[in-house]
Amino acid sequence: TYSYGDGDQRLFVDTASGYFYVYYGSRIIDKSGGWKAFYEHVARAPISAKMAPGSWRKWYDGAWSQPGPGGRESNIVPVDAGHPTGYTPVHAEYDPAGTGTSAEQIAAGKMPP
Repeated sequence: TYSYGDGDQRLFVDTASGYFYVYYGSRIIDKSGGWKAFYEHVARAPISAKMAPGSWRKWYDGAWSQPGPGGRESNIVPVDAGHPTGYTPVHAEYDPAGTGTSAEQIAAGKMPP
C-alpha cells in the first residue's frame, strides 16, 4: 500500500458526539509503480483527550476496535443497497499476504475494487 505520510488527511470535529474524526486514504500500488485501488479509512479520538496518540481508534469490522497506530482499518464506502453497513466486510478487505495481482484479487472478491 501507499502511505500518504502526514498530508492529505481530513479532520472533522464533531462537538455533538465529543470526537475528532480523521479521514485518510491508502492505495494499492503494483510493482511497476501504478496504483490499482484507492481506499478511504477513518479514525476517531475523544476531544477531551486533546489528540493524544494513544486515544485514537480505527473503524474496523463495524466498530472502533483497533488502535490508531498500527491497528487494522476497514475501507469505508457509501451506504447503499449493495453496501448497507458503510464498510467493506473483513473477508473482502485487502490482505498484503494474499496471492495474485491486484486485478486477480479484485476479480476473486478478495479485495475491494
